[in-house]
Amino acid sequence: MLQEKIMMWVENRHDRKSDAVASLCNLLGLGKDAVYRRMRGETILTPDEIKTLAFHYRFSLDALVYE
Repeated sequence: MLQEKIMMWVENRHDRKSDAVASLCNLLGLGKDAVYRRMRGETILTPDEIKTLAFHYRFSLDALVYE
């Protein structure tokens, strides 16, 4: 699933999961609970959230979709 790949990409860019959560909170303007729900796949990322993460973390959606 695309969301799982995005979250793995984000987590791999940080030393600790808590650092990834803090970064996502700041980038997306969300609380920790909302970020953890997205990380677990309980809440789907919005297109705007995906765009924000792609620009910030410099990943290609095509690369994630077609890998």
